[in-house]
Formats: sequence, C-alpha cells, structure tokens
Amino acid sequence: LLGLRAAQGLPAWKIELLKPDMSPAEIQKPIMPKITNVVEKLGAYCLILDWIYQKEYARYARQDNGRWIPHGPASADFTAGGTISETANHILITRLLQAMIDELQAGNWEEAVRRGGALGHFLQEPFTPGHSTDNSLFEQIFPDHNPLRHWRLHCCFDAASGDYPPPKPQLVGTTAGEAAFYLFNDIKKGIRSARAMIGSVIEAAYRGEKLQDNQHVYRSLLCRQSEMSANITACAWHTAFCIAFNRFEREEIERLKTFDLTTAVPYYMHPSKYVHIVADKLVNENGWLIPIDVWGENKVELRFEHGFGLYGHSGYKYFINGQFSQFRFKLGMPSRILDGQNEHTHLCFSIETDPGENGLYSEDIEYAAKARPLELQLRAFEAVKEYTVDIRGAGTLIISSRSIPYTKDDGEVCYATADLAIIDPVLIR
Repeated sequence: LLGLRAAQGLPAWKIELLKPDMSPAEIQKPIMPKITNVVEKLGAYCLILDWIYQKEYARYARQDNGRWIPHGPASADFTAGGTISETANHILITRLLQAMIDELQAGNWEEAVRRGGALGHFLQEPFTPGHSTDNSLFEQIFPDHNPLRHWRLHCCFDAASGDYPPPKPQLVGTTAGEAAFYLFNDIKKGIRSARAMIGSVIEAAYRGEKLQDNQHVYRSLLCRQSEMSANITACAWHTAFCIAFNRFEREEIERLKTFDLTTAVPYYMHPSKYVHIVADKLVNENGWLIPIDVWGENKVELRFEHGFGLYGHSGYKYFINGQFSQFRFKLGMPSRILDGQNEHTHLCFSIETDPGENGLYSEDIEYAAKARPLELQLRAFEAVKEYTVDIRGAGTLIISSRSIPYTKDDGEVCYATADLAIIDPVLIR
C-alpha cells in the first residue's frame, strides 16, 4: 500500500518509461497483491524484502555478503537492531539506490522495479516504531494492566494506511551518495515522530480483547507515518529516474546547493537542557522556550528568527557524508538567559570535522576529531558574529562548546557556563 501510494505520485514520464514483465505468469503469483498496471507492480514490489524465501526474489532481499537487508535502520554490522550507525545506513541506502539507477540506465525494467522495491521497503520500515525501536521497551514502559496477557505488541504497529493523497516527490540528490544524506535525515525524523505514537497505539491495543481488535484505530493513529514513508519512497524513486536519465529541473538543483542545518537530526547530542534540536527557539533556565534574542555590539539586543540553542558545555555531532564544503552561521550569546554570564565566563567554542563517523564520548567535550577549522575563546556578553568555515571532506561535523573552570578563593572549582545560539546555520556544497 505504501509503495502503491508512492508510485501513484511519480510524474507520468517515469511510469511511461517502465516496461516490466506484465505477463499473467509474472503478475498473478500467489504471493503478490492484485496487479493490473505498472504503477501497481512498482508498488507491489515494495514487499520484495518479505519474499526472501522465494527463490526468484531471494537475492533482492540479501546484501552481497548473503546477509538480510535489514528491516529497519542498520547497525554497524549492517543488520537491524543495536545502535544505529550513520555510516552503515548511508552506505546501504547508496547501494540500494545505485542498484535501481544502474538498471534504469541499462533499460532492464523488470530489474529496475525489483531494485526499486527493495529500496522502498528499506526506507519505509523505520517509520513504524515496530521496526525502529527496541520492541522489548514497549511493554516495559507501558506494562499491560491485565496480568493474564502476554502480547507481542509489534503487531499493532504493522498497520499501514493509504488515507492520504499521493505524494509530490522532490529531488534529494544528483548522485546516490548525496541522496543518501537527505533520505537518512528524513528517516531519523520519521523515527522520532513514530516513537511519539507508541503510547497511543499501545493504549488502543490494551483496550481490545485481542491485538487485531483495533486495526482501524492503529491505522488512523499511524496514518501520518504511512504518508511520510510513502513520500520518502517517491522521492527516492523520483531521484533515481532523474539521475539515471540526467533529467533535472533547475530549481531542484538550486535547492540542493545549500542545506539548512536546523532541519538536520544530529546523531549525538551531549546531555544538557537541550534534549533535541529546538528549531527557532532557545530554552531558558526554567525550561521554557523563548525567542532567539542575543547581544549585539555595545550590548544592543538583537532578535533572530532562525537557529537553535547550544548549552555552553555540550556538543552536537552531524554525519554529513562528505557532501559539503562550507558551514556558514552566526554565533550569539543570549541576552535573556543570563545564567553563567559573569566575569568568570570562559567558553572554548569550536567547529571540528572528522572524515568518518566520530563515536567518542567525552564529559570534557574533547572529541579528538581530525580537524578543528574554527576555535573561539568566548567571554560573557559576546556580540553576535558570522563565520564561514571550510569543512571539505567532513564525514562528521561537530559543533561544541567547552566550559573552562575557575577556582574560587577557598579552592572550590566552579563553572560559569553561558548558553550560545547557533543562528541561520547553513551547509554549502
């Protein structure tokens, strides 16, 4: 159903190009849903990872080393479960997308739709929490009030909906590797929004006598997740066609030249009052969202509309896959959050880059990255300034601030940790 909605959103010229095998022997196999046209066949092939035990389709559901293509975001060993690996997912998405591109270029239409189905299935799975969250957490966080039941709650999340219009796909890259960056960022957003639905879906399940009792409720609750998964599939397929046949719209190419970092999901954020990126707001000392008001020259207060906050002893890591050459942003110090702004304030702010995925944890906010193209020593009431940083070759982009301690007269070691604002952050190709 999700693949069908995605295929229905593709521009007509793409569907008209496809000439897969539509013979009765091919499209009437018992494992397949009803297929009467190319759109339905392309959509149906999003089931292909579930056909791994059918000899004809097994190779599409396996990686080159014989392992399953994971039914969810990949960990470091390219399997599902465990800690999600940015590197593994970017590599896997690139491979799956490139396989579809290659078959389209060669005019191997049947192979192209099969490869497209494998890609679609992989992209769609994380949008249900059953495939992107440790399932054992479901009943741990939401224990069943009925002590006589023991349900595998995964089943209530496999409830796809088609109650939305076909998506309008956008180009997400001019190469498979470039597209992988955008696609996985959307997957991470989808994982977050999926997890927000876990409580509601499980509560609906517990109201029934059996898991299947509330399928219509599950589908309704997860409809937006279904819509997002259909959209990402359509975007990936649209991009594959554009790359394969070198058919790009100028506006779409222009849009990809810059990327608003505020819309990116970092793979790591050092624990602080900023639990996740809060777009266009700062968080005050009482945990309330406030506008981005920062100091200008001579302590004049300036307001900015776009950006996010960074606690003064914290770090954010973004996997950017070597796709960008510059990082441009403004750095300000909040004028309405005065905690930590005094004569002892001393922050070491830096932009660091690593060629790979930086996995080092550090309470001292020292990540041992290969390069530090920007380092600033900041004191209280610093005026906002703009910076452009060379980040060529960066797999990981790290934005961090380390608070330097001071010692009081009685020997106590203390910190004056001011907040910072990252304003109008943009990655440039």
